[in-house]
Amino acid sequence: MDLNGHHDDATSDAEQPADRSPAQPHGEGRQDRDSMVAGLAGELGAELVRAIRTGLAQGPSSAYGARGPSQLSWYAFATEYARAHWPGRAAKTRDEVSDALTAVTLAMCWDLPGRPKEQLLRRALRHWAFVVLGPEQREMPAEDRLLLQWVAKASRPLVDLHDPVLARDVLESLRRKLDGGEAAVETMRRKRKVLVHALHYAVERGEFSTHPLAKVRWGCPSRRWGWIRGWWPTRIRHGIC
Repeated sequence: MDLNGHHDDATSDAEQPADRSPAQPHGEGRQDRDSMVAGLAGELGAELVRAIRTGLAQGPSSAYGARGPSQLSWYAFATEYARAHWPGRAAKTRDEVSDALTAVTLAMCWDLPGRPKEQLLRRALRHWAFVVLGPEQREMPAEDRLLLQWVAKASRPLVDLHDPVLARDVLESLRRKLDGGEAAVETMRRKRKVLVHALHYAVERGEFSTHPLAKVRWGCPSRRWGWIRGWWPTRIRHGIC
């Protein structure tokens, strides 16, 4: 302080704290920010890699097989199943399998425009789609070939049967005859048995990891009391009808 009571500027500046760092150049600040962003990206990348590895270790969804969601349509799968189980089977068994696969295939078709009549579709499926022809048998008629081409386009994916609503609708279709009436108890049981066995085959192939009907409670009428309308078992052991 001078004689007039004023502070000396030099002295005042000297008494200021000395911990202030000098301003950094603009380029160095950008480098620090870039380094921080790079560090965060590295951490996030590491977390992403760990998440992917965890997902691979857990395996695919329980609804699908080892190869993931099945790429097959129901129709493509059903024709393959019929051919695989044709050799060595009795004529009656072959006919029963063809009949059951036909019923399920009709229930597994989208209602696309130009849908042919049910009788025509059933004829083509029963006589050609699920039959292994011998070398001496005649060639498929052009009309039936066109019918089966429509079925191939309209067929729903095999994996859709993991939808319990659709699976129940398919099972319900086994109760109906061509004329809309109710099928005989033994007919329902036979068709359900074929469907259950076919889907077990799909599990063996790796198309599914679990049986699609495992959680669907649906049963055929009892052998003894099936004639009583409206009475159906509430719990049927899976695979037995």
